[in-house]
Amino acid sequence: LVILDARSAEAYAAGHIPGAINLPPQSLRTGKAAPGAGRSQYLFRDGDPDLGPIDADRYARIFGEAGIEATDTVIVYGNHAGKADGTVPAMILDMLGHRGPVRVLDGVGTERYTAAGGRLTRELTMLQPTTYEADPRDGVVWNLDDVRAHVGDENIVFYDTRSAEEFSGVDARKNPRGGHIPGAVNLDYTDLLDGARGVKPPAELAALHRAVGIEPGSDKTIVLYCQTSTRVSLPYLALRELGHNNLAVYDASMHEYLSSDAPVD
Repeated sequence: LVILDARSAEAYAAGHIPGAINLPPQSLRTGKAAPGAGRSQYLFRDGDPDLGPIDADRYARIFGEAGIEATDTVIVYGNHAGKADGTVPAMILDMLGHRGPVRVLDGVGTERYTAAGGRLTRELTMLQPTTYEADPRDGVVWNLDDVRAHVGDENIVFYDTRSAEEFSGVDARKNPRGGHIPGAVNLDYTDLLDGARGVKPPAELAALHRAVGIEPGSDKTIVLYCQTSTRVSLPYLALRELGHNNLAVYDASMHEYLSSDAPVD
């Protein structure tokens, strides 16, 4: 069992679950950049940084140096579900074909844990480095060319996890224009959470997705996107838990798409 604290180094140092190791979110993706100014919080890619598949070797080194093996049970916690330091590491492990169970501690950071009587510690935990053997899922990361080629494809569902205002184009989020990929469905990732930032029960998650045309377990490929592939992580994990295996993420998301000449609705 490996407990992975995916918050900042400062938050980890201030108090964490005993035995947890720390892997800050900025270690798992590129740095931040404004739309049109380069990659922003993109996944690491193999070969061409914009076109290649997920860089399984780089991620294997990161997780291996942290002391994680591909057969370990990994429990990830961060801040509230859906943020980069909460669910993104679990999504990446799934993309890498992690063979052991991957779990996310529900709720807001350590608040539910401490409310239930759990104690925190400032004692640093570091595991012995090991060899992480990745077996990445095929086609799990899409690029702009992939998206262009499948707009209008009835076997593909583009799942926009942003807010309704972003989806409609009212909120352009500093992008050169607003809107969404033609034919995409919209379900704000926050709709998957209850008022205490926990994740809703599976039956409710299935109903929410079914209402927008995403049938869990269908043969269609679901391609998730948001602004910088952060808000896709909770819906990705939810669909995996509901039994949907044909998932992909448009990594550069609207940060890239709305800066291109690709069509929008």
